Amino acid sequence: MSEITKAALEVVKQETEAIKDLVGILLPPSGHAMITKRRFKNALASLEEVKEELKKMGLEIDYKTYFEKQLKIPLLLVESLANEEEPSLREILKKLFINHLSQKYEDDSLYPAFISIIKDLTSIDIDILQKFHNLLMENNKWANDEFKPSIHRDTLSGIAKQLFISEQTVKASWENLERCKIITTVYPVRSVTARGMPNAVIGPPSLTAFGVLFIQACIEETKWSDHGPGSL
Repeated sequence: MSEITKAALEVVKQETEAIKDLVGILLPPSGHAMITKRRFKNALASLEEVKEELKKMGLEIDYKTYFEKQLKIPLLLVESLANEEEPSLREILKKLFINHLSQKYEDDSLYPAFISIIKDLTSIDIDILQKFHNLLMENNKWANDEFKPSIHRDTLSGIAKQLFISEQTVKASWENLERCKIITTVYPVRSVTARGMPNAVIGPPSLTAFGVLFIQACIEETKWSDHGPGSL
């Protein structure tokens, strides 16, 4: 069992009544149902994969200290990894875990919200966000603070063809991403209605500020050069 796994399980063992359900997932007694064993296997496999990715980045981390000082987010991530069966969603959970372990963030206060939202996303949602990000990168519009990251509706058909899905499925995904506050198609304008309410217009899908941070934390590729060899 790796250091990261030992550290995670040891901390969980010592936790209070509030996380008994999580203990049941990570430390199943003999005789538990097969689904519990599968969750346990999912969690351990993911922790090993996270450790290997960090090793490739040349990072050595004191996992025991990490899990003692940064308990909330790693426990949420381990629980989500234990329960998530969809490979693409597990990948972004692992990426979020790697970014947190390697301290590739300015502020992790939104990470619990990211973890919660991932449960409501589909693999198609993730594929579309990846395409969205790639398009913005190709057009040099991703890292421009003055540019609101948006995509023309005509691009929907192109994305649908690339992913071999219908335009209706893409539109349904946009709606789900909008429900999760990752994108928006509603934009306020300066005028007001007769009742004094602010007016709004419908426009092309664009990333919200929350959506940009979500992509940076969960989807954008982590470059090893961002960190360099070292220890945390």
